[in-house]
Formats: sequence, structure tokens, C-alpha cells
Amino acid sequence: MRLLESNWIPSVIVFVFIGVAWHLSTTVFGVPKYLIPSPESVWAIMAKHPQMFLANTLVTFRELMGGFVLAVVLAVPLALFISYSRIFEAFINPVIVISQALPKIAIAPLLLVWFGFGEFPKILMAALIAFFPMLISATTGFKGIEPDVVSLARSTGASEFRIFWKIRLPSALPAMFGGLKLAITFAVIGAIIGEFLSGDNGLGYLIQSASGAQRTDMLFAALIIISVVSVALFYAVEFAERKLIFWHQSQIGIVS
Repeated sequence: MRLLESNWIPSVIVFVFIGVAWHLSTTVFGVPKYLIPSPESVWAIMAKHPQMFLANTLVTFRELMGGFVLAVVLAVPLALFISYSRIFEAFINPVIVISQALPKIAIAPLLLVWFGFGEFPKILMAALIAFFPMLISATTGFKGIEPDVVSLARSTGASEFRIFWKIRLPSALPAMFGGLKLAITFAVIGAIIGEFLSGDNGLGYLIQSASGAQRTDMLFAALIIISVVSVALFYAVEFAERKLIFWHQSQIGIVS
């Protein structure tokens, strides 16, 4: 029972179940291979071209991590400013909402015009998609502290920096980690979208190429790699969350 309480054991069980169902769909139920390739054929294409898949995975990984870091670096200070100033919040909120209301796919051609081809436009696309959930979560965390706690700290002579370091930041961390888990997942989506639109390498480009050539085995292989990378990054953030805010109620009882 304690094994099932661990985060990764249920995930392994789910992946095994999906793999068995996938195998049965191509063998027992006879789904055509041009629609759903067999797990064996997907594994064979990955084993045949490991360097190709590794190189494209590394490209996508650089783009999504660059976008993720950029989104966090921009969102957290902005959230802090919003939490400290209602006037600043009133001015910046319409800009943020408008920027999120615009379809990101419509912005992608502008990024190409402004920054050309290469990895940087994909990094920006990943950052644009990851930015909003990170900003909202961080803002919620910074504004969620009880005013009486801050007033009590000020009455004891604590400086604003000490209040931030000892009270505001620890109180905001649970909400911020929620935003980080969303942001890392959305950064993957942003990087893939960027590669769909203007890539000449990366997993998104590989999916586009495989789709055009009707190579469903290669397409499924790329999708599996994307899924594994997304799950691994999500659990990496969750691992950091357990180590850094082990004291929070949300982490009590979680098996390391």
C-alpha cells in the first residue's frame, strides 16, 4: 500500500496499462498499422535511429527549458510588484489579460519576422505559454499572506527584506510550486508549437516530417519521447517541491 502512495509507482502502472492496451489493439483487434503502429515497430524505429531521436530531443529540451526559465524569471518579480502595489496591478492587469487573450499561434509569425529562424523564437513561444500560469500562481502566493502577520513582524522592527525572506516567500512557495508544475508542462507545449510552425529540427519538426511521410511509427516514437520528457520534468519539479517545502500541509504524508 505504501508503494502505491509513492508518486512514480502509479505512473508506471498507468504506462504499463497503456502499453498493454496498445499491444492488444494492434494484435488482437487488428487495428491497421498505418493508423496505429505496433509497439514493436515503434521501438524498432527508435533503436534504428537513436542519434536522430536524441539530437532532436536535446533541441526541444533546450528550447522548453529556456522558455521555462525565462517565464519564471519574468513572472516572479512581476508577481511581487503586483502584490506590493495595487496601482501597479491596476495598470498591468489589462496588458497581461490582452497578451494572454491573443492566440499564440497568431503571434508565432511575428516572432519569426522579429527574431528569424533558430531556437530563440521557440524559446519565446515556450515562455509566452508558460508565463501566465506562473504569474497567476506566484501572485496568489504573495498576496495570500495574512496582513496581521506582516503587521506583527513590522511591529517587532523587522525590515521589509526580512519580512519578504522569512514570511512572504515561504508563504508563497506552495502556490509558486503549483505554478512551476503548470509552467514546465506548458513550456513543452510551447516549444512543440514553435517547432511545428518554423522548426528545422526538434521533436515537433520530427512529428511534422513523419506526418507528411505517413510514418506513424516515427510519429508515435516522437510522441512517446515528448510524454516521457514532460512527465520526468513534472516529477523533477515535484521532487524539488517535496524537498523545499516539506513542512507544508500539502506535503505531509507524501512518501519521498
